[in-house]
Formats: sequence, C-alpha cells, structure tokens
Amino acid sequence: MRPTRRELLKAAGLATAGAALPLPALLSSAGTASAATPLRFGANGHPYNTKAYDADAEPGVPYATQVAMLTAMGMDIYRTDIKTDATGRSTNHTKFLTMQGLLADAGIDCLPMVYDNYSPDISPQENYDRGYALMAGFATNYGHMFTHYNLGNEWELFKQMLTPPEATGHSYNHYDHVKTARAMQWIKGADAGLKSVQPTAKTSVAVKGWFPTWWQRYLLDNVDLDFIDWHWYAEMQRNIGDLPVSGITNIFDWLWSEYGLPIWVSETNERPDDDKSEAENQQRQVNWYHQIRALCAAHPHVEALILYELLNEPLKSDYQEANYGLVEFPNFDPVTMDHTDWRYKKVGRRLVGDDVLIGGFEGPSEGWVLGLGPEFPGATGSFQRNDTYVMGGALAGVLHGDFAGGGNYVQISRPVPNLNLTALTFWVRATTVRRVGLRVTDSTGQTHQQNLTFTPSGAWQEIAVTDFDSGSGYLHFGGANDGVWHGPATRVGLVLDKAGLVAGRTAGGVRFDEVVATV
Repeated sequence: MRPTRRELLKAAGLATAGAALPLPALLSSAGTASAATPLRFGANGHPYNTKAYDADAEPGVPYATQVAMLTAMGMDIYRTDIKTDATGRSTNHTKFLTMQGLLADAGIDCLPMVYDNYSPDISPQENYDRGYALMAGFATNYGHMFTHYNLGNEWELFKQMLTPPEATGHSYNHYDHVKTARAMQWIKGADAGLKSVQPTAKTSVAVKGWFPTWWQRYLLDNVDLDFIDWHWYAEMQRNIGDLPVSGITNIFDWLWSEYGLPIWVSETNERPDDDKSEAENQQRQVNWYHQIRALCAAHPHVEALILYELLNEPLKSDYQEANYGLVEFPNFDPVTMDHTDWRYKKVGRRLVGDDVLIGGFEGPSEGWVLGLGPEFPGATGSFQRNDTYVMGGALAGVLHGDFAGGGNYVQISRPVPNLNLTALTFWVRATTVRRVGLRVTDSTGQTHQQNLTFTPSGAWQEIAVTDFDSGSGYLHFGGANDGVWHGPATRVGLVLDKAGLVAGRTAGGVRFDEVVATV
C-alpha cells in the first residue's frame, strides 16, 4: 500500500508537516528532525457569540480592548470560534472583519475554529459534500487571513460519538461507528475544500476526550491533516499515570512518537473548583500556567500554547465555565450585564508584569536572609526551603523561632528593586503561629510594620496588604521616621514574633509561599 503523506512525514521526522516538499525531498530528509520555531502563545475567546466578549450585543469588552489585552500579555494567537452558513460566509461577517482587522494591525494571528454542519442522519458522501462546500467557501472569503485551521472542535464529545459517554476514547469499541464514519467524511471534505482554494493551509481537529487516540488515529489515517491539536488540562497531567497506555510520562513525547506531526495545545487551564476559595483557584491557575508553559517550551515539536480563556463569563451558571478567564469582572451586575469594569486575574497580572514574584523560595538567589532580632537578644531560629507543603512551584519557605531563652522576634527579609507597590500578597500556613508581621522599607530607609492575623489551622491562607503605613499594631522606624509611606519599596520582611505564637507556646514555625508584589 502506498504510504500516506502523514506516514512519510513521520518517517522523515519533520516538524513542518504542512511543508510543500516534493516526494524525493521527503525521502532524502528521513532521519533528520527539525525543531519547531519558538513557542507561540495565545488565548481562546468568543467574540461573536458570547455576551462578555460582544460589545455590540451587550455592554461587553470592546474588540479593541480584547486585542490590547492579548498584546499586553505577550500573545500572538487568538483562537476564536466562527459560525458560518453553508457557503462558508461568517454569520457575523461585519463583526468578524472588524476583529480580524484589529488583530492584523496588532500582529496577532487568529486560529479559527470553524463550526461544522455535519449531520449523523445523512450519508457519508452528503457529509463530505457539505464539508467541502463550507470550507471552500470559507477559504474563498477569508483564506488570506489564516494559516492554520481547526475543522470543528471536540467532535468525540460534542457529537456524542463516545459510547458510553464516559469512555476514555482510546479503543475502537468506545465509539459509535456510524457517527465516526460520517463525521470523518465531513472533515475529509472540509480539508479538501479548504485546500482546493488554499493549498498551503494547515489543518487539525481539536480533540478533548480523556484519551481519544482511536479517533485521532482514525482521522489521520483517512484525512490529510497537518498538525495535532491536543487539549490538555491540569487534571490530565496530574493523572497521567492513569492513561490506558502505560509508561507515558510526557504527553508531548508520546504524541510526537505516535503521530510525527507538530503539536498545538489549543486549550489548557486549571479547572476552577467551587469547593476552593477564589484566591486558591487563581493560584492553582498560576501554578498550572508555569508548569504547562515549561513542558511545552521544552519540547521541540510543540509549536503553540493557547490558554482557555481570555475573559470570565459571569453569566454562565456553571462555576467552572464562568471562571476560566485571565480577566475577571469584580463588580459584575447580572441586571445591567455590564462587562466593561474588568481587571486582570493572577495569571494575567503575572503576564503583563503587574505582579512580581519576590518570594517563590525556589532557591537562594531571591536573597531572603534570616534575622534573629539582635536588639532583643536570646531568640534562636532557622529558615529553610522544603517541599513538605507548597502553594506554588516546588518549594516553600519555613521560618522557625524559639524564644525560650529570650528575644522578641525572628524574621526573613530581602532587598527589592525599587518596586512601586500597590499591593503585596503572600500565602501563609501554620499551626503554632496565629499572626505574622510585615515590614516594608520605603525609599527613605523608613521601615513600616504591621501585624497580620490568620487562623492557625494548618491550611494555606492568602494575606493581602494594600496600605503600608497603617494596619494593626502599626509602627515605623528609621529613614524619614514620619509614619508616611514614601515609595518605592526597597526591602520586604516577614516577621515571626513571640506574641504571635499560639497561646502557651514559646516556639513555633510558619510557612510562606508566593510572596507577590503588585506594582
């Protein structure tokens, strides 16, 4: 049997599956592997059919603002879902052209997820013809705007092809094969129709089931797709050992070895959990962002990472679906449905540079040093980093103080590079300590100190401070010594004092993580 184009590409080890190489070039390049270009980065959005994103239908976020958000976060891809009529013309043609013009002006590419018009109730040939007509028309109208395409989205779930619905999707007997055959023909027709007009187009089908490898293989064996589009959420990574194929430790290594095509991660996030606090959910999303970006950047054949999604959607009743966004609406009123009062969440602030991590405690390079309060002799203490409990990264910082022999406090502190603080947040965890002190030194050398109480429950709690010259037990010393904050900040300290211990104790410890300055 003549090898398929996909098999030739896999044999050649090419990362550019859509390259228009002649057959001899493909064969002569076998055994070589070219690394992908630097990792591309983006977000999903729904600018044509969801209220938060549609400033025309509702008081949503204007298109220009969405594009400015993407630019500020260093993104160059906006993945959007696009509905069309049977001829491939967008049902929101004017809005669509407006958004595309703004993206082009900003140098941001769109990855279009074009909705299908497949039907399980018509023949395979009729589905093929539908797909061909739709995507040939789409390319005729808009093909000059795009290089990569999603031909539909999460078919195995949205088209109810898995049987039973909770099946993992890795096996032939997990699927309704009448539906898969007819869906495949729609995709095959769509791919052919698109490439009849735009031969250089790169196509994929985004998959989402727990491990829909039979469906992916079936498509690649029948359709000339050009890249793998894999949705990979945080809980999938956590449970990677439970995949039905044993021995997988890196999903991207496995995808490359199995399919030999470039990989795009077009949806990823940590799912919000309504059993956790908003602060904890946001921190979990920050943690996952760093983990998935590192995984993708380290792999030579992962070309793009696209977060789900740009905006919260507070009108959705499902907590997860309402809270995925990089941007939130803190004062949202469901009566007026006004989405124009927005702010970046933790991941967004980290991406635009508003949040500066000054205490990840991943190593000594941050510059945290231990102090034993020498003006009150007698205290002993220690500072270490360990992985027993962490809130972000691999390690947390642990400060211990013992006042049995006297003394008043111990602290850790570090210099900071003239930060114009608007807020400082950190996570704290303890069972023997009920409060800590925050010391921030201003540009005059004046140190401002306040006490911050929490519950010594052994659970992580986030503390946020926005005023540095007030608060419980406020005191100041050094520098201007006038009790007035003179920014920027030059040093930050975290204090464990004897009076902050749980009653009856003379020693205790407190764990810190994710000390973040908002500037």
